[in-house]
Parts: sequence; structure tokens; C-alpha cells
Amino acid sequence: MPAVRVVAAGGRTVMLVDRFDRPAHPTRAGVRTRRQVVSMLTVLGMNKMGSHHATYAQIADTIRTGPWTDVQATLTEVFTRLVLSILVGNNDDHLRNHAAFWDRSCLTLTPAYDLAPQPRSVTTSTQAIGITRDGQRASQLRLCRAVAPDSRRPPQRRSSTVSGAPSPTTGTTRATSPSSPPTSARPCTAGSSATSTPSGTAPDPRARTMGTVPMSCLVSALST
Repeated sequence: MPAVRVVAAGGRTVMLVDRFDRPAHPTRAGVRTRRQVVSMLTVLGMNKMGSHHATYAQIADTIRTGPWTDVQATLTEVFTRLVLSILVGNNDDHLRNHAAFWDRSCLTLTPAYDLAPQPRSVTTSTQAIGITRDGQRASQLRLCRAVAPDSRRPPQRRSSTVSGAPSPTTGTTRATSPSSPPTSARPCTAGSSATSTPSGTAPDPRARTMGTVPMSCLVSALST
């Protein structure tokens, strides 16, 4: 969990939340550094309109084939967040509310953010993106049970970095650059540069945080 502080400002009570992409500088007091973050919308190469047809399966596929660190743990974490969103009534899980740190070499899933639990006003709510490969998005655990085996499927072998690799969602060729995530790249391991930071900054210990909800709770929920 990030550091949180409640203060009074302008006659109102304001909650300040420590941002995971602005870690404190290791030697300069009061100075913040920056970590490059890309949304899943960017990683999938989609535009805002196309994102309405996105699915968690597409997210899982790009994690298996792209330059991600801790692939199996990342797949589990994304599935865990899906289940948690359904359990707490968070249906604001669009592609811009999934993101990764990008260090020009590897992608690492960021901590969860912008979770907005809310009571349901209808019998069945829906998630912002599809849960199943065919786009079903009803906020029901039965759909999570249906896709659970697919979420545990092992990662595919990654190819070498190729400039202008085809997009995994559109099949079209898109240009790549040193500052944007490639579609496919060399394998990234737990000890790779994905967790490195710019010169003069210290690694953010929260960058690789995976899972804050006990899996036993989720397994229990899925078995009911």
C-alpha cells in the first residue's frame, strides 16, 4: 500500500497518496524522480475506440509474448486483480487503468491503481473490458472460473527484438523506437534491467510488488 496522508487545504479535507511513478530521490531531500509508465492501451497498440473491444485475454497474450519481467507472476496478478474488481464492485478496469513500468528494455506491471468500488444498482454489472476471449464482460465469478485455466497457461518463447514488429491486436506493422515498448523482445528475467532506474536514482521497492490479496481468499471465492 502507498503512503497516505490526510491534510486540510482550501477549507476541505484532502487525501494525499504517494505516487508509485514518482519515487523520492535517494540523496536529494524533497526531490522526486520519474519512472516511465505506459498504459495497457499503449502496450496493446490500441486507440480509445478500439479499446472498448479489448479483453483480459489480449492482456494475457501480450504478457506471454512481450518483454515482460516475471511473466507467470504477472499473469497471476492480472487475473487476481480481475477477481478482486468483481468482488469489490470495481468496473472501471479499462485499459488505461492497467499499466507497466518501461525502462526501454522490459515491462514490469505497476501496482494496482484507480480502483473504484461501488454498490451495484442493477442485477448484473459489467466490466470495462471483456473477461473471456469472445468478449463476455458480466461481473460474475463464473466467467473468472471459465478463464482461469487460460490465465495459468505458460508463456510462449519470445523472439529477438524486431523493429516494426506486427501489432498483436491488429496484425499491422507498427514502428518501434527505443522509447516505446516493442511488440516482442528478448526475455526479461527477474534480475534484468526492468527494475533498474536512471543513473543517480535508487530502485523503487514497490516496482515489483505483486499481489496484496491472499490467493486463499480468491480461491475460496471462486469455489463457491
